[in-house]
Amino acid sequence: MADDEPARRGTPLTSRQLKALGHPLRVQLLEMLHERGSATATMLGERVGESSGTTSYHLRQLASAGMIVDDEERSTGRDRYWKAVGGWSLERDLMDADATRATADVVLDELTRLRLERTTRWHRDRSRWPAAWQDAAVESVARLNLTADQLRDLSDRLLEVVEGFRGEQADLADDDVARITVVIDLLPSGDPPAEP
Repeated sequence: MADDEPARRGTPLTSRQLKALGHPLRVQLLEMLHERGSATATMLGERVGESSGTTSYHLRQLASAGMIVDDEERSTGRDRYWKAVGGWSLERDLMDADATRATADVVLDELTRLRLERTTRWHRDRSRWPAAWQDAAVESVARLNLTADQLRDLSDRLLEVVEGFRGEQADLADDDVARITVVIDLLPSGDPPAEP
């Protein structure tokens, strides 16, 4: 892995962090904190249909793995707000290792489910957004014939563009700003090549 990859792809998960994420509710809570900003266990519990005790337990597990922290700016004596820490990536070594493969599958399956839920929500609610937002949003599928090296080059270039916008982010408090989720799926399609 190149030195600049963690910044663009997210910090690679450790096996300890993967274990902490190995429950679908924890993946969901972490994604909510990334998408919607800091929240309390009670607020998150209402969103996911769980008690604040249940969400509080799972949030503590994420915190102990360093994936979320106390949002000191918003927390008070009564209410503890949590916020997500940086981006992360799930690397092939954890996806392939016997000791972590099943947990990686749980995380990937939940991320896929949440991605579908997010897209479905956009389709359902898009007419409630101003036309400028509807016109700026894109859902695109392209079919390309590439080598593995070309795929890596395409991945790197797209991630560079996304990273370039990270430094230009506007303040969410502004009326004309919304949190945007960028999903880039660059996956080989069809059957895998025959083994030699």
